[in-house]
Amino acid sequence: MRHFDREDEWEEVEADDLEAQLSLVAIVGIEDPVRPEVPAAIAKCQRAGITVRMVTGDNLTTAVSIARKCGILPPAPGSTHADGSVAVPINEHTRNQLHPDDSSATGDISEYDAADDDDDDDDDNNSARASPQSRLLRRAQGHLHQHAGTFGQYNTFESASHQPDNGPPVCIEGPEFRRRVLDASGNIIQAEFDRIWPHLRVMARSSPQDKYTLVSGLLGSRLNTNPEVVAVTGDGTNDSPALKRADVGFAMGISGTTVAKDASDIILMDDNFNSIVKAVMWGRNVYDSIAKFIQFQLTVNLVAIITATLSAIIIEKSALTAIQLLWVNLLMDSLASLALATEPPSEDLLKRQPYGRNKALISRIMLRNILFHSLYQLGVMFTLIFVGDKILDIPNGRDNSDDHAPPTQHFTIVFNVFVLSQILNQINARHIHNEHNPFKHCFNNWLFLVILAGELAMQVIIVEFGGRAFSVTPLTGMQWGFCIVLALFVLPVGALISWIPVGILPKRLSIGRKPPTKDAEGSQWRKLWFRSTKRVQTQLRVVHALQDNLYRHRHRVSETYKALRRASSLRRDSGLHQQYQQQ
Repeated sequence: MRHFDREDEWEEVEADDLEAQLSLVAIVGIEDPVRPEVPAAIAKCQRAGITVRMVTGDNLTTAVSIARKCGILPPAPGSTHADGSVAVPINEHTRNQLHPDDSSATGDISEYDAADDDDDDDDDNNSARASPQSRLLRRAQGHLHQHAGTFGQYNTFESASHQPDNGPPVCIEGPEFRRRVLDASGNIIQAEFDRIWPHLRVMARSSPQDKYTLVSGLLGSRLNTNPEVVAVTGDGTNDSPALKRADVGFAMGISGTTVAKDASDIILMDDNFNSIVKAVMWGRNVYDSIAKFIQFQLTVNLVAIITATLSAIIIEKSALTAIQLLWVNLLMDSLASLALATEPPSEDLLKRQPYGRNKALISRIMLRNILFHSLYQLGVMFTLIFVGDKILDIPNGRDNSDDHAPPTQHFTIVFNVFVLSQILNQINARHIHNEHNPFKHCFNNWLFLVILAGELAMQVIIVEFGGRAFSVTPLTGMQWGFCIVLALFVLPVGALISWIPVGILPKRLSIGRKPPTKDAEGSQWRKLWFRSTKRVQTQLRVVHALQDNLYRHRHRVSETYKALRRASSLRRDSGLHQQYQQQ
């Protein structure tokens, strides 16, 4: 600002002198603030074992500042954490404590410099004849290096161990990233890429091709036993290759382009990062629901098949009739699947590591639960079949081999205990991660409790009123109490089974661990198929649009013709009326 004594004095000043003798009044900056829910959402992702990386076209200083506010990078030294503690930089002693076996972790370089010592020497020799812009950039880098704390020190990527947690996080610029990981032909140097990506958290001044390169390199990496599962967010047309290449592509529903939405797998209708966390939570919940049902279904089928087969062989009569097995099949397939599939997601799903690509569908924990629950239930079933009549002092049902003989209380109790055990075992089947409390979150799912109560009610009706149709006979109150108590033992037995070490089962017993093989030719045929299908769909849309236009044109012509006919008829009637009046 410049002050003039007279109002028209500024008109007398030469144009070249207008910008002289100015006073600085204020500096105004525009900030796009981080949404309040984003830091908490990123913290949930990190607790869930998901590494969040930011790829942006902003300069490095802005990118680092935003990453710190979001929680992708730790706070700057001297700033205050959410718990009130003060962030401090990682010094040499602390780094040695964190990585005592990593001799290269003490390598201290900036991401602007190459990892080779020769490049650092060249930069020092050329600093004197650098341009003003270069000197300004170097001063900014020095300031960032001095105050960035953890992110002023970058790993040299020469570590022998490539685990993601080995070494400090890295911020890099797009040109430097391309120089490191791409060869002269533009192909990814996978060995060099594998040195960088475990530590990479922020990529600034990037291009859309850098995002695609990052996704392709992560998918092609084999550092970990389980290959990485990559998800990408994007809103622009240039992001569509990366969205298509990733395992899961998230497009923005509000700011996203049509091309980005078509290339994505999931569209975020609110453009909110917190929705990604919800998608992760629901995805894990769906996977767990499938695993719960498989665990429960295999237990039921194993007990039912072995009971029916061995009883038919030993006593020449199946302890479970065909109608009873049909009821068990209906109960276990339809109602149980509905009960276990309606489990609402909880925050506990975000407190464990994600499943890998090669994870077995039936884990060793599930196999342990299936085997020991089946052994316990089989022991109960065969005890009831062979000595249950003596325990309860009721007539023996084993000798009653005639198909037309009336049903007995003995085998009714066997059937009743089996069904009640499976109904209560649904509570145990809700846990597939070695939880010891079978009732955890059980009362949060009202639909599960309603289905459980409905199954119990239907079982009571079948036993009391099923008669010959279900080969059952009504039971006394004492017999019902015996069946319920015996079935309730499934819950404490399940808690005890959860304490059995999983290591007693060899890893080879896991089912579904074989990694999927990539069929390049099949993949190419699928691409051609989808491309051809897309073209056909586009052509059909064009044809339908033309048909709609033709139909609307015909409709307009028809309406015009009808209007003309009505006008002609009105003129004719008017002429006849005038003739009649003249006569």
